Amino acid sequence: MTVYVDDVRIRATVGRHDAVWSHLFADTQDELHAFAARLGLRRSWFQDPVKSGKPFKARPGSRASHNWHYDVTEGKRCQAVALGAVEVSWREAVAIIDARYHRAQTDADAAAEPGVNGGEDVTTFEAWREGRVSPRAITAALDIRQLYGPEVDRACGVEEPAVDQWEAGQLYPSWEQLQALARLTGFPVRFFTRGYVGEVSSGFVCRRSGRGRGCEQIEGPKGPREFPQEVVAATDGTSRHPLTLW
Repeated sequence: MTVYVDDVRIRATVGRHDAVWSHLFADTQDELHAFAARLGLRRSWFQDPVKSGKPFKARPGSRASHNWHYDVTEGKRCQAVALGAVEVSWREAVAIIDARYHRAQTDADAAAEPGVNGGEDVTTFEAWREGRVSPRAITAALDIRQLYGPEVDRACGVEEPAVDQWEAGQLYPSWEQLQALARLTGFPVRFFTRGYVGEVSSGFVCRRSGRGRGCEQIEGPKGPREFPQEVVAATDGTSRHPLTLW
């Protein structure tokens, strides 16, 4: 479970309380409510932009709809940290919430199609086929797992320096190679194709399952965001490959 508290410290008067307030939030609402109960916060104080319109009304599924939280005084903030909440800056908080939105978008895409190609969904395969793999995401995954050297190439079924060329946007991986990279790093294949570019570019990657559960800061962004069309076209099976077009 990961619960966060930011450092915004906004002075405001709420009811009879004139205090400095921060935001308490978490990876999931269930985690947040359970933690808030330990802090003695009332459920009615929960700020949900969709259901309660607090602190502002948001459309379901929008980026703003993911900005749910509890407002906490400085005293409650200190208690939250003592109970295990992770202190983050307001910039980090924005990045985590933004990552939450991108994750929800990606999960919605995955749920929209039946599983194919070794368990990956049609949307993910089509994203690879259309050339929407991000070299930057490949670099981020390898950096997070601290995977380097010729062992990475061998695990992906290629010869050195193929993986370096992937990261540089000079060589587009095949679908099978991308699946091997996903198995090696523990990330879903869709991490490398779409929905995560915003997370990688913001310097945070958030995961709710698998190895490394939670949100992790990364040094980023590194590498190009996209592969050039001519590079994609050189890989068999992509929509731009001459044989596919023919």
